[in-house]
Amino acid sequence: MRIKILFLDKKNLLLPIVILAFIISGLAEPVVKNSLVENWNQTLIERVIRNENKVVEILNKKIQKLVEVKKDLVKSLKAELPEKNNTQNCFYNLSDSKLSPFNIQINDSASKPVCWNSEQIFDDEDFETFKDDLGQVHFLRNDLATYLYVVDTLTAGESIYFITVGQEIEKHFRLDSKNYTFENFTDYLSKLISTNIKIDYNRSASKSLDGRQHSFFLLNNFNNKIGVATFDKPSLDISVKELEDNFKVIQSILILLIYLSIGILGVKYYNRIKSKNIQFILLLIYVGVFRIFLFYTGIPSSYLHNELTDPSNFSSSFAFGIVRSPLDFFITMLSLIVVITIGYNRFNSFYATKDKKKNSLKFVFIFLVASLLIFILYRSVGASLRSVVFDSTIRYFKEFSLIPSPAIFLMDLNILLLGFCTILLSILLLKWILYELPIKKINITTILILYFVFQILGWIFDSFQVQPQGNLLIRILFITLLFLITYLTINKSHKTIYYIYYGFASAILVVNLFVYYNSELERESLRTVAYDLTRRNQNIYEFILYQTLLESKNNEYFLNYGEGEINYSAVAFEIWNKSLLFRENIPSSISIYNSAKELLGNFSSYDNKTKENIAQYIKDVDGNPKIYREKEIYNSNELFIGVTGLEGNGSPGKILVATALFNDYNLGEETLPKFLTVTREGMTSATEYENLKIFVFSHNELINSFGGLKLNSNEAQELLTDQSDNQSEKWKRKRLNPLFPDFGGYGMRQGCCPFRMPPNQRCLAP
Repeated sequence: MRIKILFLDKKNLLLPIVILAFIISGLAEPVVKNSLVENWNQTLIERVIRNENKVVEILNKKIQKLVEVKKDLVKSLKAELPEKNNTQNCFYNLSDSKLSPFNIQINDSASKPVCWNSEQIFDDEDFETFKDDLGQVHFLRNDLATYLYVVDTLTAGESIYFITVGQEIEKHFRLDSKNYTFENFTDYLSKLISTNIKIDYNRSASKSLDGRQHSFFLLNNFNNKIGVATFDKPSLDISVKELEDNFKVIQSILILLIYLSIGILGVKYYNRIKSKNIQFILLLIYVGVFRIFLFYTGIPSSYLHNELTDPSNFSSSFAFGIVRSPLDFFITMLSLIVVITIGYNRFNSFYATKDKKKNSLKFVFIFLVASLLIFILYRSVGASLRSVVFDSTIRYFKEFSLIPSPAIFLMDLNILLLGFCTILLSILLLKWILYELPIKKINITTILILYFVFQILGWIFDSFQVQPQGNLLIRILFITLLFLITYLTINKSHKTIYYIYYGFASAILVVNLFVYYNSELERESLRTVAYDLTRRNQNIYEFILYQTLLESKNNEYFLNYGEGEINYSAVAFEIWNKSLLFRENIPSSISIYNSAKELLGNFSSYDNKTKENIAQYIKDVDGNPKIYREKEIYNSNELFIGVTGLEGNGSPGKILVATALFNDYNLGEETLPKFLTVTREGMTSATEYENLKIFVFSHNELINSFGGLKLNSNEAQELLTDQSDNQSEKWKRKRLNPLFPDFGGYGMRQGCCPFRMPPNQRCLAP
């Protein structure tokens, strides 16, 4: 009868339903897995066809859109173009914001441009050559971009015009990741079908013969081939693994629902427990198991993919990596807030009704344990904030905004919650000491004596630490805040406004620690920058050149074209942009020669004055990359020259030459515009490179400087004083110029002087 009544309550039906679903999922998993393996051949065909249909569908939508835009333009421009020299209305029509995604141009019968709305796809093209392809959509590679375009005729009055409507679908280069928002067509398709896809935009391209891949023709609106798409076929092992992962997700969610259902159903039994201590212990166990379960199953970070679950924004290895993302951090802090707040209220209620029997031995034990825990909490919050600053790509003081991004907002909230938990728990421990103090009444004198004792204990605690958290002033501030709030709240009935006190105290603590660790980050960043400047050597340059030459041998695009068919300077830039030469900000160049040793095209990121010397290195070239060195006479520059031969299918051989300029004092980016430099990540991203002042010393003499700040002889010698030969680094604080703030020390005024790379010395200061 009781069971029947239990199931009549709709709230109680959730638990058995979820348990039944979990059992069914466990029984269904091996059945579905065996079915997948046994019918894999048929499943593979279906998946390949499904992926092919997705690609064709997306391409057809783009083709259809181009054709529709072209038809609408033909209708609207017929009335504008008959009037001679009336291009104003033509330009006005093409400036419509709806047409901004397209490249549109109108040419007269002599192929001269009449009007256009953006970069022209065809510059000096004879449109009479398009007479067999009029109205058909095709692909076109134009320098560093590939377009989907259609050319057709437009008859206006007695004149005939050519209308071209195109859309950029591929950029064959990548710039700064933060500013580069264009998504290539192949990248979009790869995400859509969850596998890598490549498209040969040449209408004469052939299908891949690799059995591990599936190739198919791409057809235009006239069902003519315009390219070939190739993607990897799904493998059985990966498909089985994906199936297992899907079942794991389902079962994890079901277990989570079971656990939450048990908690909901157990509330009424929880409230019947008379002992508040047992209630708190059960709550602590329930919340702890809940958090551990989320960590074990990877919920939510493993299944939600956005900036809130991005581990680059924050992740920590603490506690086996329980905090993998800002959202995980928030869940952890929310769990702690619930437990600590309820525990704090229980503590206040307990001591409000507790008998006043006290003894000295018990007090000594509680004092030692509680004071140690308070300093451990201080160290823990310091270590946590240090991890927040150092183990994150977010630069809180560089990326200020009135409306922060969701990730930064959540991390700011997490930091405040962390400080709140620390302050609240520390006050609880301090009150525990005061309540057990073997005196009749707690007065201001008692609290002041205990305050100075804690300051001494804090100094002793930090003196035993290899790497103390924070500094002396922050530790004193932390202890002062604890005693101040404790004095204001002890022996009084607890009020809601006290939580505002705790919030203010936590904000003061975390902000001071945050500023301190940010200055430590900038100091460490400056050290890393100095190391990067000194670590470059000839072997690294040789490796990067060799790697660039090897990767270029697989570039089928320019290997299969003859002279005049493509822009080889654009190809040279593409090779440079996709190489380590670009990613490492190395002054370098890429040049392409034909078999007659004539230059077809080149790109250089520095002032390359060695073109006349290249001829001697490309006399005898084969398919093996070769690296040469050329030392400049009048300075310390050394030019590395990499040469290799390239053989195309049915096209004359070509020669690829890659050069890299090695200079001990080179920052790597002073010769390039900002958009061509790579955004620095990791530790070095904390340093503002435009604010760096770099001084280069050789044999204790200043030989070069960067950053616009000049040193006189006395200042240069002062920077080198007290520097022994066995020191790898030394930090100084020095005012170098009345117009500039102090250089060296902490915060935004850091300095490293010098970093030695025998026989040279470097001195940095931002």
